[in-house]
Amino acid sequence: MQARNPKKHPKPGDTVIKNGSTRHVIRTAKNERGTLISVYFNHTGLEEDSTTRATISAWRTWCNDDCQVIQTAEQQPEM
Repeated sequence: MQARNPKKHPKPGDTVIKNGSTRHVIRTAKNERGTLISVYFNHTGLEEDSTTRATISAWRTWCNDDCQVIQTAEQQPEM
């Protein structure tokens, strides 16, 4: 089984960092066909804080080779 790459296929709970800027994925949006179209993220990881929307294209461009995955949704502790 191949691991999901949060740089290409983000899910809520993913955290990535690039040049000292951390992005915590809060939620994602899909179109009616189920295609991922937007990523909502913030810099604190707290859902109640303001979020920023990025198209999936902009997300993938920002997460190029020098972006590091800090945590994936699958690594989130159970609450």
